[in-house]
Amino acid sequence: MLLLSLLESIQSVLTTVHSWSVAILGIGLVVFVHEAGHFLVAKRCGVRVEIFSLGFGPRLFGWMRGDTDYRVSLVPIGGYVKMAGDNPGEVLEGDDSELPSKPVGQRFAIFSAGVVMNLIFALITLPIVLAAGVQFNSTQVGAVDEGGPAWQAGLREGDEIVAINGNRV
Repeated sequence: MLLLSLLESIQSVLTTVHSWSVAILGIGLVVFVHEAGHFLVAKRCGVRVEIFSLGFGPRLFGWMRGDTDYRVSLVPIGGYVKMAGDNPGEVLEGDDSELPSKPVGQRFAIFSAGVVMNLIFALITLPIVLAAGVQFNSTQVGAVDEGGPAWQAGLREGDEIVAINGNRV
């Protein structure tokens, strides 16, 4: 009996860890798409991107390509794109590849690209998710406490609810 209780506890912990892991990966994917929008438009506009990071905090691993440090950082939720000249206190060199040197239209495009990419991502993935199917809870009655309101109304464990107030479910 103690072993069964221990196994149930372990299963509960593993289920929780799995749920949290899926949530973190999902948020990470949405952040990656968002930051990729900023990154792609900044590169297209000729802005020097110094860092493209998935996650925050200390750098775990990554690579340099051109002027950009592509990295994965310790805290998996979030991410950022560091562009030349995007910090208000940063000393500018007057280089054409710095963000402030770009026209207002290009800066607007860079800043709004994250949201636009999230919208495009949603428009692409929503039909795929819906086509794959969405799991719905069963209309089967679970545990019923003897003497409780459901029991007094005649409901028993395993009964299938097919209508409520005459409306089919």
